[in-house]
Amino acid sequence: MSTILEEVNGVFRTRAIDVHVTHVCNLHCDGCKHYSNYNHKGSLEVATFREWISAWSRVLEPKRLHLLGGEPTLHPELTKFLYVAREIWPRTVLHITTNGYFLDRHPNLLQAMIETNARLSLSVHSKDPAYLAKIDPIREGLRKHREETGVDLMESDETEVWTRTYTGVGYSMKPYKDNAPRESWTHCNAKYCMQLHDNRIWKCAPVAYLRMQLEKFDLTTDPDWLPYLNYKSLGLEASPDEMREFLSRESELVCGMCPAKPPRILDKTIDWKGGFIASKPRAAAKAS
Repeated sequence: MSTILEEVNGVFRTRAIDVHVTHVCNLHCDGCKHYSNYNHKGSLEVATFREWISAWSRVLEPKRLHLLGGEPTLHPELTKFLYVAREIWPRTVLHITTNGYFLDRHPNLLQAMIETNARLSLSVHSKDPAYLAKIDPIREGLRKHREETGVDLMESDETEVWTRTYTGVGYSMKPYKDNAPRESWTHCNAKYCMQLHDNRIWKCAPVAYLRMQLEKFDLTTDPDWLPYLNYKSLGLEASPDEMREFLSRESELVCGMCPAKPPRILDKTIDWKGGFIASKPRAAAKAS
């Protein structure tokens, strides 16, 4: 099934586009498709976001725009992204996905959501009692605000949908070798989650942020990863035919980096970054 919903006057209306407003995250969620469990840094400037989506709005209009990360509420100017997005894409559903820990840093967020007709989804990642004890007050707060204001503040149970997209961890990361990209795509729960990253459109989060992840662990020359690093994302230089072809793709070679039958993570860790060590193998460490 294509990501294109319709094409009108040279503008492709697509299912969804995700944007990292920041790569920074306060949690370590085992199996994160965005590699947010590896302490990546960097945030998107609001001016850069405006530049990107202004240019892309001439050829793309997503049905939904997801502002996420990382953890989007760690960006001090989160509300500005809503106003910019609503100005550029007036028909698009604006959606913030958050773990909820830092909503209190944005006292004007609720008003911004009302003014931009935006939605917010609290992602519940784990069944761990300690974690649930932390987010229960957040859940209750969102419920009260929803009842009082009518703003679309929802909760998304993600506790049984997380899967592994690579083997190993850190320096030992490897792509899967099932060699069944069609099957991998069929079972992918992010197949329609295109990413706007570096002002280009990418098929999904695992490939969009792959180079950032591999650079962190000196894996960009690993022959097992090279075929996937050579993936060509979509840029504004593309012709209408090239855009149509890209947006219509289902499975392709890059899907083969993920498993054909994704193993589910039902006992996911959340809060223990201090115990999450992805150290360089001893031989490699000596060589450096």
